[in-house]
Amino acid sequence: MAKQKKTTKNLKEIYEQVGQQPKEPTPKAKFVSDLAAVCKVSENTVRGWLSNNYKPDSQLVREQAAKFLNADINTLFNY
Repeated sequence: MAKQKKTTKNLKEIYEQVGQQPKEPTPKAKFVSDLAAVCKVSENTVRGWLSNNYKPDSQLVREQAAKFLNADINTLFNY
């Protein structure tokens, strides 16, 4: 079995490298991102819908969201 080569980096260099590694988005973050892309709005806008701070004004946006989520447009934003 081959030995793994030891790093020559110091503690700070190793720590800084940790933050640079790409992370997979959580399922909820991906949901927000995907819905925002489909509706052509920001992720913050989708989060506003989810927190019931506001609802989409545009009928087209509501239709796009309903189609993407395979949901009934009349109930999708009624919460």
